[in-house]
Amino acid sequence: MNHLYHDATPFYTSKSEANLGDTLTVRVRLRSSLKPKEVLLVVLKYGEMHRTPMKHFKTVGSFQYFEGKLELHALTTKYIFNVLTDTDFLQLSSRGVTRVNPPFRDYFQFLADHHRPDWLEDRVFYQIFPDRFENGDPSNDVQTGEYTYGKKPVVKKAWNELPTRAGNVYEHFGGDLQGITKRLDYLEELGVNGIYLNPIFTSPSNHRYDIQNFLEIDPHLGGESALKELLEAAHARDFKIILDGVFNHTGDKLPAFQSALKDGLQRQMYTFLAGGKYEAFFGVPTLPKLDFASQMTFEHFLEDETAPVRFWLRFGADGWRLDVAHMMGASGRDDGNLEIHKRLKSAARLENSEAWVFGERFWDAEAALQGPNDYANFAGGGEDGVMNYQGFALPVTDWLSGWSIFDRPVNVPTTELESILLESYRVVPQPMRMSHYNLVGSHDIPRLLERLKGDLVKHRTALALMLAYPGVPGIYYGDEIGMMGGGDPLNRAPMIWDENRWDKNLREDVKKLIRARRSSRALQAGNLVWLASQDETIAFARAFTNETGHADVAIVAATRDASVTILELDLKLAGVETGVWQDVLTLEKFTATNGKLELPVSSVRVLLPVL
Repeated sequence: MNHLYHDATPFYTSKSEANLGDTLTVRVRLRSSLKPKEVLLVVLKYGEMHRTPMKHFKTVGSFQYFEGKLELHALTTKYIFNVLTDTDFLQLSSRGVTRVNPPFRDYFQFLADHHRPDWLEDRVFYQIFPDRFENGDPSNDVQTGEYTYGKKPVVKKAWNELPTRAGNVYEHFGGDLQGITKRLDYLEELGVNGIYLNPIFTSPSNHRYDIQNFLEIDPHLGGESALKELLEAAHARDFKIILDGVFNHTGDKLPAFQSALKDGLQRQMYTFLAGGKYEAFFGVPTLPKLDFASQMTFEHFLEDETAPVRFWLRFGADGWRLDVAHMMGASGRDDGNLEIHKRLKSAARLENSEAWVFGERFWDAEAALQGPNDYANFAGGGEDGVMNYQGFALPVTDWLSGWSIFDRPVNVPTTELESILLESYRVVPQPMRMSHYNLVGSHDIPRLLERLKGDLVKHRTALALMLAYPGVPGIYYGDEIGMMGGGDPLNRAPMIWDENRWDKNLREDVKKLIRARRSSRALQAGNLVWLASQDETIAFARAFTNETGHADVAIVAATRDASVTILELDLKLAGVETGVWQDVLTLEKFTATNGKLELPVSSVRVLLPVL
């Protein structure tokens, strides 16, 4: 049992942001049943352990608190705690309590000279694939046969039709930016306050990842005036707008690439091979890959005043989601990937000091956020966070559905789910894990309800876990009303606006969960405290302890088994002994005494304290 505790909330770590050379107060909590002879703060400094005795701060109920001073001697200061008793030697790291010294990657870490955008904490985002959300101006629609993409003419589809695999990139449904502006009332009423847009720059395809002009909003989406109108209307409602940054590759119709084909100056921005071939995204010839071995590439796309990274933030966007961030590099590979993202974020912050920059990293993002061999100088230099596929979306949805995104059966043990979630959470610094974009659906994976075979109970469970988990939640358009659809392009079907086809109970529950997220300091900024993994059921707390020591604790429990499981939760793990909590969906109340809470679970519960 874990009798020691520390986190990054104000009572335990006196500052959330600080400069190199500053000194912080850090505290550790012990159960009173422990009789410590000595409590030590252990700092990894210049490759060696520096141990400093901590002073007893106070005792409250069954908890003792000790405090010490932590000097930020490096951009990443790494530390743990030691507790010596008559019979044992305990070490507390982000992994929990061990007896042997934990690996350096498991140490607590504080990033100096690092800033997380202030506005992120209370955000709930909504992802929109522009061609498929709402047609606000039919006059700008792509018309059948208007142009040829590849060797096929493009096709205009009716809104109530489904996209087809044969038509895929050629089919256009008429969604545009005016349509999004038109539906801001819907989004505000749902409760979200941020929008992440798939690409909106001029492109011949419906997905627009083959951009042919990075400084022009596609006229079929309404052009620059429509983006300006959307930004103004959204900002008036305190929404934030995140654009999709496609800086790994361009479209083959981009003038710079056409010049490169003719041995023009821009040839250095791409990687050409023998015989006139060139590196491309997954070998797709319409998507030539940018080469960041060239300074021209940095200047043209990231760093000059007219570079798109800077231009559109200056225009009014609030940040960038970076497409296939893990693939960006030199010479057709990922060489220099971390330095590219460091320079990209620096360029973005020149225009907007509060810009949020997060990358699409489908797999393990630890190296990107931590810096694999340079703990002292890299962590925090690049992306603020990532699309949290590895650390949340894939393990949770695989566990619930029993079906992977690769259309294969998978049986994830609950203990494995716990292990993957905790490992991914603890190995990156606090500002990054709180800046991840959490999701259960996107334009790149089959819709969750399809994988769940229409099980709306589990679908609601997944959405609830996402809205309660550390990070920034993002709902894929239509998931709140129960839209289904397999892989691309069926996961990109037009939004259903016929309310008779909505699951209105699901939507009402999503609204309640969003309200809970946006009203709870614990759900916005609380540390993750794992409470239980029992058969088919998990439970965790989000604990935010303020400067005075008051712990605001939200409790989350979920099961993939429809039968009722009774969980016996030890809330002392989250720093509380008594209290009353209410389920935000059912309004049932539950009381904890002496740190124990009995909680029946048949699907999902999100409990907030009754004040």
